Amino acid sequence: MEDMLEDKCGYYNESRNQRNTERERGLGNAGTAGFERMGCYDCDGNNRKCKAYFNPLGEYNKGFGK
Repeated sequence: MEDMLEDKCGYYNESRNQRNTERERGLGNAGTAGFERMGCYDCDGNNRKCKAYFNPLGEYNKGFGK
């Protein structure tokens, strides 16, 4: 499991995956407005000072999900 996790914000990939999926379904960007407000689309996934930053690898290493 650990080797599947990236050392970057979990919202980085999730925001992009959700946006792509919803656009492919013709739903536009309304469903990803929360990610937009959080600044996820202007981020490279490594802004550890962001209030919404969430690192799945870090949480896994702390015992979350084990």
